[in-house]
Amino acid sequence: MRKADEDVSLMSGNHSTLLGQDTVYPEHYDPAVLTPIARHRVAHGAVSGEDIWNAFEVSWLRRDQVPQVAIGVFRVPASTPHLIESKSFKLYLNSLNQASFDSVEDVRAVLLQDLTQAAGGAIDVRLSLPDDEGLIEEHACVSPFFLAEHLYSLVSEEGSQDEGSLVCLDSLSLGAAGEELSAGESDVTAEVLFSNLLKTNCPVTGQPDWATVFVAYRGKAIDRAALLAYLVGLRQHQDFHEHCVEQIFARLQSACQPERLLVYARYTRRGGLDINPWRASFAATVPNLRLARQ
Repeated sequence: MRKADEDVSLMSGNHSTLLGQDTVYPEHYDPAVLTPIARHRVAHGAVSGEDIWNAFEVSWLRRDQVPQVAIGVFRVPASTPHLIESKSFKLYLNSLNQASFDSVEDVRAVLLQDLTQAAGGAIDVRLSLPDDEGLIEEHACVSPFFLAEHLYSLVSEEGSQDEGSLVCLDSLSLGAAGEELSAGESDVTAEVLFSNLLKTNCPVTGQPDWATVFVAYRGKAIDRAALLAYLVGLRQHQDFHEHCVEQIFARLQSACQPERLLVYARYTRRGGLDINPWRASFAATVPNLRLARQ
């Protein structure tokens, strides 16, 4: 077993996982393939947060053996003791492909039971059939600026945008080598800084994970070039999506000490799943808005 597999097995408490191995897709319903991973608790200042999963390849059989397809949205609270490893999640969903159910609600009940047990806490599960009203609108693509507007309203006391309060960092030059994340001495401001350049690597397979990351805050102005340099510096960082967001949140909270902070990453899809973790220093409800890269 490779070291990455050993690390994941130790974290999950399961020494016979499917992670990092060649696997055959299950032909029968099998919740045992779900692999829980113990969370890293680094974002101690986080008051609220979720891991929002969008699953675009959910399928099962009606009792008359006609296949059904749906989009699943799973909201896993960051307070649960475990996250769910993405490959095992994909294998689990595919194990439903030849299983028969009486109704969509029966499928949802099984998903809720199995995923809640794996995460160690209650999660939210929603299934939408292709002809459900509002499905296209809900999963339509939006621009990063559109999502940034929503996040800005969560951190700004005024609620209305100031000019330049939504900023894409990607056209900036990187901060000087070794420059630390910091906030200035200027008056308190509210803004959303985002970058499409976040890349981290899977700790099991080494495959790249790509995301757009949003930093919404109220406080002393964060040094934008230093923030971009920090995000770009994660290109070789190996960890799960959820832990990467935890780390970014913790670093910003420690270095810049904003009055309000929310970090939200929208990762691109792999195997029909995208994972979108967010962490906030205040109670919040964050929209599940899909970006064009997703």
